[in-house]
Amino acid sequence: MGEGFGPKCPAGDACETRVFLQEYERVDQIHRRNVMAQNAELRLRVNQLEKELGELRDPEEKREDGKRVRKDRWQSGIRNIAGILFGNSHSFEIDEVVERVRELNEKSKKRRAQPSSGSQPERPSEKK
Repeated sequence: MGEGFGPKCPAGDACETRVFLQEYERVDQIHRRNVMAQNAELRLRVNQLEKELGELRDPEEKREDGKRVRKDRWQSGIRNIAGILFGNSHSFEIDEVVERVRELNEKSKKRRAQPSSGSQPERPSEKK
């Protein structure tokens, strides 16, 4: 039988078995190294994904001044303003909200610029 692996040896099948086991161990070691490398790559990727998900799940972030603030504060602010302007059930575009705020601002400026009629009570004339 000693034909399959390596040169023939006088021990016959025992020699072939030893050569087979050595080859099996070598292939097994290579396979284990490959599996370990793949596992390391997968662990690294999983760690990266967990970090990214953690950042997404955290509703707060740190501002430049060090204060922790909600990430969605701008969205919440625009939604609140749109709710005040149009009602909560109104579908809106941000440009629409900005334009409506500009219109209100212009109206407010015009009102302030107009002299108010009757806003200050007239002083009664003083008798001497």
